[in-house]
Amino acid sequence: ELRKYAVEKMKAVKDIIIYNENAESGIISFNIKNVFAQDLATLLNSKGIACRSGNHCAKNLHYQIHEIATVRASLYFYNTKEDIDALVEAKKDETIEATATIGEKIAIRRFVKYTTESGIIESYIHMGGKVGVLVEREGCTCEKAHELAHDVALQIAAAKPLYLNASEVPQEVLEHEKEILKAQALNEGKPAAIIDRMVEGRVKKYYDEFCLVNQAFIKDPSITIEKLVANAGKEMGKTLTIKRFTRFEMGEGLEKRNDDFAAEVEAQMKK
Repeated sequence: ELRKYAVEKMKAVKDIIIYNENAESGIISFNIKNVFAQDLATLLNSKGIACRSGNHCAKNLHYQIHEIATVRASLYFYNTKEDIDALVEAKKDETIEATATIGEKIAIRRFVKYTTESGIIESYIHMGGKVGVLVEREGCTCEKAHELAHDVALQIAAAKPLYLNASEVPQEVLEHEKEILKAQALNEGKPAAIIDRMVEGRVKKYYDEFCLVNQAFIKDPSITIEKLVANAGKEMGKTLTIKRFTRFEMGEGLEKRNDDFAAEVEAQMKK
């Protein structure tokens, strides 16, 4: 009776394929159209539903021949209808739905979630989803504050800051940049006596390029983002601050790491 209940519930769900519908055993072999069994079994196991993929002993071979195999769920005397409902509900996971729709494996590689009690969280999607931005700003929630938050989000999408301000730049990153800048100055034949001053000047330029509050505002390069926020705060009679931001770009973080110091120096010299 329990097996029959499970089969009927599963048959009602789009894209589920049952391979042994009329079998007498308590094992149900199934999959979702276009989804690899290992991926589905991993998802179901993460939701507390014990399953085993049918390609566990030859996973690489299954992938090479594009055979998606099956998932096996075993029903026992202690299982209940609630267990079956949980199994069917788990199929509705959005990543599995998307994978079944486009026929490609989908995995969530990274994400962030912002919450605030007294500020504004602005989201912005650029270039058809290739760039996504979240920014949190505190101090006021009026309409003008929302406009400011949107402008800051546009800035982040376009100017690609890495840090909110200079204090967020890790010391090891700063020292690495100084080494590159010093080597660049030496290669240019600059006198040793002025190299340190040159390096400090170029570090400031690094801050201006990669720290959000130091960047020139893309809509009015005569002011920085820090000045933009300060001016807006004066108009509103509030103290406004940018608390944090996140910028994701499709494919970033997957690039091959470059550890060639000489090449980095050469690249800096060409700027």
